[in-house]
Amino acid sequence: MKILVIYATAGAGHRKAAEAIHQGFKNSPLGEAILVDSLDHTSPLFKRTYSGVYTFLITEIPTLWGFIFWLIDLPFLRPLVLAFRRIYNSLNAGPLHRYLEKENFDYIISTHFMLNEISAALKRKGKIRSTIISVVTDYDVHSIWTAPGIDYYTVASEWTKRKLISLGIPLEKIAVTGIPTHEKFSQPKNVTELRNKLGLKNGMFTVLVATGSFGIGPIEEIIHVMKDFQVIVICGHNKKLFERLSKEASDRVKVFGLVNNMDEMIKFSRLMGSG
Repeated sequence: MKILVIYATAGAGHRKAAEAIHQGFKNSPLGEAILVDSLDHTSPLFKRTYSGVYTFLITEIPTLWGFIFWLIDLPFLRPLVLAFRRIYNSLNAGPLHRYLEKENFDYIISTHFMLNEISAALKRKGKIRSTIISVVTDYDVHSIWTAPGIDYYTVASEWTKRKLISLGIPLEKIAVTGIPTHEKFSQPKNVTELRNKLGLKNGMFTVLVATGSFGIGPIEEIIHVMKDFQVIVICGHNKKLFERLSKEASDRVKVFGLVNNMDEMIKFSRLMGSG
């Protein structure tokens, strides 16, 4: 059985979910899956700019990004948006189309909406026979995650499920599974060792403030009102935020950049908030 787990590098969430799924297949009787970054099968210019343009929009001009995000979700515009995306993806991701056709996987498990559109279009045209599973990595699902030809959707919550139904997706195609996470999040940990490793105090109510990989949101305002708590702040890729907050670091406020041990941070924290 040929199984493809595919994502796009546009923030860490899509990749981490795909990595968790891929890890799960290593112990599965179905066999191992192939893990692919879809941007490796796009034009060089598209690969270089895709994540950068997205990062620029959400960090520098979030109001414009919010307006675009709202606009392309309007029901009467969806056919036009779908047609535009078909042309756009055909022009920029020709190698990915050919790769999917050549390999003709039994299952395509996608954690990014771009792959949904491409694989579903190929299936509608009869160029692949794959069963397509869309793993929605957002709690609030946008219509760009949907495409005619997708077989199943896995979602984070019942609320997300109801939102998909409102977008016209049949109930039988939706499963509430939660967002995939690496198995290390469920493994037991020694809290004392973690406290020493992270340099945290014992006996204080600890709050984890996570900004996502882009490091956006009112993070500074949040930590300034938490004067009675021990705070762990994850700044992601936002180096400017990390530099600013590092000046305020203390025994009570611990500041980190992009981390790969979020499972440890969560284990020690009593409350988690996101900017």
